[in-house]
Amino acid sequence: MELWTERQATAHLMVPGVRRDAARSALKAGVAGRPLQVRNALLYDAEAVRAVLGRMEAPCEIQVRTGRPIFVARVAPRMPDPDNPWRSWRGADVLAPRPEQLAAVRS
Repeated sequence: MELWTERQATAHLMVPGVRRDAARSALKAGVAGRPLQVRNALLYDAEAVRAVLGRMEAPCEIQVRTGRPIFVARVAPRMPDPDNPWRSWRGADVLAPRPEQLAAVRS
């Protein structure tokens, strides 16, 4: 079994659209399995790290073109929110007026 240091594994995962911090966070989240801790080092199975790239989707085109950080959020479908004094619903409703949509996702 070939083992890579966290630095080597991170460098391997740094493809267009994935910066160092994102690659390291993915490793810490377990995308390549649990690391083997040896003294002050974390060692990853090189084959498991290589397999991560095979499971990745193409990088976000916006990120590739701009090189700027982006934020992605998941928003639930529209649901009534009668207890809230400043809006009557939360979630996503693409048919609602834009100010209402912004208020709903801002929460």
